[in-house]
Amino acid sequence: MKKNWIAVLAIMLLVACGDDNGSSASGDESFSSSEVKDSCSSSVIPGSDRESSSSVKVSSSSVVGSCSSELGESGLEAISAMAYYCVHDSAKVDSLLAIYKADGNFGDMTTSFADCAYRMSFDHLEGDVVVPSPLEMFYLNEKPYSNFKISWVKFRETIYKFWQDDFGVGPCNRDFENVVKRNQDSLSESPRYFICTDRRPGYYSEINWVSASALQVATYGLECDSSDYRSITDSAGGSMYVCDRGDWRLPMDVEKEYGLCKAENNGEVKAGEIYEYICDSASWKLNELVLVDSSDNREFRALKIAGLYWMSENFKTDSSRYFWNEVMDENFCPKGWRIPSDKEWKSMLDTLRGVRANEYPMNLIEGFGFVNWWSSTEYGADSAVVFGIDYHPMDYASSRKFTYHRGIQPKESKYRYDYARCVKDGPIQ
Repeated sequence: MKKNWIAVLAIMLLVACGDDNGSSASGDESFSSSEVKDSCSSSVIPGSDRESSSSVKVSSSSVVGSCSSELGESGLEAISAMAYYCVHDSAKVDSLLAIYKADGNFGDMTTSFADCAYRMSFDHLEGDVVVPSPLEMFYLNEKPYSNFKISWVKFRETIYKFWQDDFGVGPCNRDFENVVKRNQDSLSESPRYFICTDRRPGYYSEINWVSASALQVATYGLECDSSDYRSITDSAGGSMYVCDRGDWRLPMDVEKEYGLCKAENNGEVKAGEIYEYICDSASWKLNELVLVDSSDNREFRALKIAGLYWMSENFKTDSSRYFWNEVMDENFCPKGWRIPSDKEWKSMLDTLRGVRANEYPMNLIEGFGFVNWWSSTEYGADSAVVFGIDYHPMDYASSRKFTYHRGIQPKESKYRYDYARCVKDGPIQ
């Protein structure tokens, strides 16, 4: 490590509140417990000529953490490491740690440290890859932090408790799931809201406080009765939110354009940004058409997207996957239907791409990996263009989106790999 503050921290991490086994980062020196002062008083950093000052006094946060003596040796070690991570100024951190050891908080800096500890506590998504939280990377990979005498679980619990205490939200567990709380720290510049939630439902449990969404903030403290269907408009940003029979939610695109589905407009069909909707029984529903192929009485469904009616399921005859020449047979699709071109596939997928949940009515995702569909566009004499979905989710957020690719496939190969969808221009009778 190249930064001086990390070198200082290598020694600082070995300061113990009553530690009988402290040693230098290099292992060449050892210090007896008499060289380490009580955890609620100032301490001398072994190997340095500088004594932590306890003379600096600032007002404390409105939410005061536990006195450092309650943390024990390993907990104080975690707080010390966090402080050096958040403020890369060893002299300043030494003074602040002296205050923390005396008062159980960092004075006016407590909120800044809590914000830093919060930011370093969670994973983030880059593409389809979940990058572990800075907290985890910090603990596992940064030398000399990986030499902690504190376990990962204890380290994480200590940092989490620090920012939870300062924000005044308390612990997050199943008893508080989906509860929204407001930051109680009076030193915060503006109100902040958090929700206790399972961050990865369907994958592995990681229930904790995370920043509340705009919807959760705007509807904080507002009642939404199970029989109520109404909307509100955020006066600050002009955003619309819908109380839908017990739950607040974001509006559908058709609701943003035409308002709520009421008795007076029952039966009306409206075009949203992506799909057509019909007002039915006080709810906007996808105007999904159920059609019957007159040749064999097979039933299939269709939705209007990007100007075309698309089958919302893979078309099946005797098989579910086909060679290109099979799907291009004039009798493959029902009468009036055809295989879409590459431009039509692109238009439809561009319309859906990145829009949460809107892809599901089209049933484009079939487990992990990728699937391809034939287009009618040839590529040379022996190949044709295919479009496919890449689906490799790493967490709940990415599982609700997809990306697509355009490729080239031989018209015939050893195996049938690709699916087919049929489309139709104009209205369906």
